[in-house]
Amino acid sequence: MSTPQTLPAPGVRSRLLAAADELFYAEGIHAVGIDRVIAEAGAAKASLYHHFGGKDGLVVAYLDARSERFHAGLGARLSDAGGPARARIGRVFDGLWESASGTSFHGCPFINAAAEYPTADHPVRHAVRRHRERFASTLGEQLQLGGTQADPALVTALALAYDGAMVTAQVESPRSARAGTEAILDALLGKASTTAR
Repeated sequence: MSTPQTLPAPGVRSRLLAAADELFYAEGIHAVGIDRVIAEAGAAKASLYHHFGGKDGLVVAYLDARSERFHAGLGARLSDAGGPARARIGRVFDGLWESASGTSFHGCPFINAAAEYPTADHPVRHAVRRHRERFASTLGEQLQLGGTQADPALVTALALAYDGAMVTAQVESPRSARAGTEAILDALLGKASTTAR
């Protein structure tokens, strides 16, 4: 008779990051103190400082981990995407509609973090910019793969549409966000397809 295998408990760093992810996203970064994160993770305060150097380091790690998960999910969603740019960009937005329809949707963690850290040169804002630059790069790649020139103004417009959709889904409803966004995408990519090289 074999004995059941048990998975090892997550390490302290992972527990701290998981607790921060849950609390920061649901309640806001400044609303949650490090003592609460430490208690939720079942860790010692020294562990937080050892692994992250302090709350700012934890926030940056939280955002970097969120970005990695976001881009991994986006990569999986786009792995079998084909067709023109409009269809490919539509797949980018599909993940937003799935997230926004859930009960635990609290908007964009990157927009939320940027609002809480207004200083442009703060490490948290650098983490937000890294995520946004990577997202813009993905949008540009999908445009090119779909046969549309990745004009920087078009990429920016699509990123703005995504931001607006996130905020509208949070403040109003995912349905109204989707309807408005579909119209924007049709207008942007209909025009873009006529100017593609």
